[in-house]
Amino acid sequence: MKGLRKRQKAKKKDDCFFKISICFFLGGILLCFAAVAVGEGSSFRQICAVGAGIFFILGLIFLCLAGAEGQEPYLMEPHETLSREQIDELKEMLKEAQERIRKK
Repeated sequence: MKGLRKRQKAKKKDDCFFKISICFFLGGILLCFAAVAVGEGSSFRQICAVGAGIFFILGLIFLCLAGAEGQEPYLMEPHETLSREQIDELKEMLKEAQERIRKK
């Protein structure tokens, strides 16, 4: 149950980062259109071009954050391995449960 809640929180964060990256990309596109619409030789055109570049870079950063948020750091946490005895116990429990189901 805790794992499900953890995944749902990660999914919400992932969606949030993705939406932010889309907003930055749209802002960059608008600044590109503004730079094209303004006549040549204007300092406003240069400001729009620089702003569009910054927006695209921020959009890429948030897109990378959205992609990385769903991944778990497998190298940081050791995986639990079962001993042979634990596996045998689990097999016996499974057989007992199957027998109870068959009896019903």
